[in-house]
Amino acid sequence: MTRPQRTAVLLLVLAVAAGVRLANLLWVAGQPVSEYQRTWPEGDMLTHWRWSDRILAGDLLGRDTYHPYPSWMEKTAPLETWERWRGGRSVFHKAPLYPYALAAMRAVVGDGYLALGLCQLALGVLNVALIFLLAERYFGA
Repeated sequence: MTRPQRTAVLLLVLAVAAGVRLANLLWVAGQPVSEYQRTWPEGDMLTHWRWSDRILAGDLLGRDTYHPYPSWMEKTAPLETWERWRGGRSVFHKAPLYPYALAAMRAVVGDGYLALGLCQLALGVLNVALIFLLAERYFGA
């Protein structure tokens, strides 16, 4: 495959990836789920949102890490027990990359659903490009 052909294929793949993601983003933007990230206490979306709130407020090192305590956890054990199981308040209960990425996106584009969705769309398309380039490198054209 020549370089112009390879570039054309990569651009086609990226256009399809972006188109599918954009169609999904626009459809979801009109659904109630688009507000769940700020209102549904049982989901991970609110956990990430609140954690990114703390990062944006200046807690860059996670000294006051957000830990969710939804109703299913409340029914299982008291908060003190969950904190003991986690190893204390300062221990991350999950990997922190996404809350930090979300905080960075919010710092740049604000809190609007579509703006944040477009940032995540761009990351998804970048991921497709990286996978394309890795596959081409290891398996050839």
